[in-house]
Amino acid sequence: LLRLLCLQEERRADFDEVTEGLSAATVVAMRTDLERDFPSRSFVLDVLELLRLMCEGHNEDFQNFLREQPNESIRNVDLVSEVYLLLSELEPEADETNIDQVHKCVETLAEFVQGNTSGGNGRVLMDTKLLEILDRLVQKKTLAEVESAELNQLRYAVVVLLMAMLEGTDRRVERRMLHVLNLKALAVVAGDCYKNAMELQKGDLLEVFGGMVQSGDEKRREEETAEEVQLLEDAGFSLFMLLRHLIAFPEHGDGARGAGAEGDDPAEVFEAFGDAR
Repeated sequence: LLRLLCLQEERRADFDEVTEGLSAATVVAMRTDLERDFPSRSFVLDVLELLRLMCEGHNEDFQNFLREQPNESIRNVDLVSEVYLLLSELEPEADETNIDQVHKCVETLAEFVQGNTSGGNGRVLMDTKLLEILDRLVQKKTLAEVESAELNQLRYAVVVLLMAMLEGTDRRVERRMLHVLNLKALAVVAGDCYKNAMELQKGDLLEVFGGMVQSGDEKRREEETAEEVQLLEDAGFSLFMLLRHLIAFPEHGDGARGAGAEGDDPAEVFEAFGDAR
């Protein structure tokens, strides 16, 4: 996306030279195409989905190829970093207009990392501010004009990416996560996921036994609620698995963010909720 924006500026700069000698009608048509609103020209979601599908099923050949093309006769384009850069630009302004793009960026990055035994894609992302971005996204309780179901889908995708980054034997990942992620806040988010899931499930059951679920629309709403409950439970469980792994790491508590600061230690928050369950 960023490269396309730069390309559009280059085309504007060279427009007069490129169109010299062409008919007036051709020049007008080319100018109209050049100045068309960028969103209609970019197909961001389609491109991200294509990249994601190319790597689906832990396709390591494509995972590595998207990061580094081995043919020395062409210019290398690091698409792993490009998708990260797009996410970093979208995240501060995340709202209903770009939530789909944010979500798709996170899903695509997860496919870049999952099963990448060379560890190359993970190393590239570890040298960025990706963990800081994911830490902020997973803690968001609301986004402007974004439905709770969409936000829960994004939260689950973030957790999947965090878990994927733990694959492999490079323990630098745990150290960096302990330094960046607010474990106490993540424990609270995990607890909220389970609490919200139970509240949704309880409300849905009350309507069913009250005889309120009758029409096709209400049946669809019941199915959507069940899907959201499952998403919340999956996100909560995955967050707890992430927390358990990081808390058990030998260096936990040695400079870990949130450890022993501003209230309960994240391990205590985690264990307290576990006891309550």
